[in-house]
Amino acid sequence: MKKTNPFIKKQWIGIVATSMAPSKIGGAQIQTKNLSKQLANKYPTAVFLKRFKNEPKHEIIDKAHIYRCYFKDMRILRPLNFLFHIISTLINIYRSRKKIKILICMMLVPNGLIGILAKALFGIPSVAWVRGGDWYLPPTRLTHFLVKMVIKYSDTILVQSEGTRDSVLSKYPDCNIHIIPNGIDFKTPGSSNETILFVGNLIPRKGAEILIKAMSEIPQETLTIVGDGSESVKLKELAKGTNTVFVGQVPPKNVEFWLHRAKMLVLPSIIGEGFPNVLLEAMATGVPVIASNTTGGITDLITNNKNGLIVIPGNPKELKNAILYLLENPSLRERLAQEGIKTAQSYSWDKIIIKLELIIDRIAINDN
Repeated sequence: MKKTNPFIKKQWIGIVATSMAPSKIGGAQIQTKNLSKQLANKYPTAVFLKRFKNEPKHEIIDKAHIYRCYFKDMRILRPLNFLFHIISTLINIYRSRKKIKILICMMLVPNGLIGILAKALFGIPSVAWVRGGDWYLPPTRLTHFLVKMVIKYSDTILVQSEGTRDSVLSKYPDCNIHIIPNGIDFKTPGSSNETILFVGNLIPRKGAEILIKAMSEIPQETLTIVGDGSESVKLKELAKGTNTVFVGQVPPKNVEFWLHRAKMLVLPSIIGEGFPNVLLEAMATGVPVIASNTTGGITDLITNNKNGLIVIPGNPKELKNAILYLLENPSLRERLAQEGIKTAQSYSWDKIIIKLELIIDRIAINDN
């Protein structure tokens, strides 16, 4: 009879993250919320977050214990703020050190750094999970040094895609690395085909500017932009005279409302993506997708002309042509939608959690 490792059944799993949906919206925040919910359905789970204004220090959400750690956004004293947050989080982990036997740290810095410090100070194994922006955005010298330390001293590094794995290994060939993609809850397929949809933070690397320029040459179609961010004012100015609707930021649970109204979802990123939640959600809903061929997880998820369309990043003309191609070929839209549903089914949370459990068990055996 096969022996099972009892570690994970008895001990708490800790998650270290900067923030979590719905208080902050982004790919890492949404996955932190979903991951904590999935783990807490099976195991005692604690989540350590920054504490933003008026948030309680401790509460239970979806069975997970949420511990919010000191954080004050002092722009003039950012290095001190960074240090205080790390110390505060370590204090909270210290209080729970006897029951938490592994930390899953969402993003390399600062959370992976907190993980390796907790490992050094309290002997808790630590896993750092690359989310995308923390790897592909240009690092400062300090960030580069901290990333190097996190990769060297973490028990393992998790990435979301083969593309990110290859990128990490090209710089750190001895890295102990595993691929764990994002998970997805099952969606009800179907759309009323009212609009072309963009969902994401309105920041330069997401490429909404490229999409607005492309759509300015397809005036008969409506573009709906769901999200907010530093580029919001600039993009609204750019979109004047076009058939563009800005919805603003919505809670993650409301994204499905807009997906059910989409003819297609377009993700025109210009810098590498980890493993975009919104592409998975669109596929699960039966909405055909167009995405740019950036480094990271997009091409792990989409095979061009099979379950979506891939375009060159930063090219409004090519993006316009891809949108028109789908608009003019309803049978292709339907085929891509059906293939997308099949793709999304392979990323169900049940399957993702099993992969994660195997890694946690392996680390626990080595640690023991």
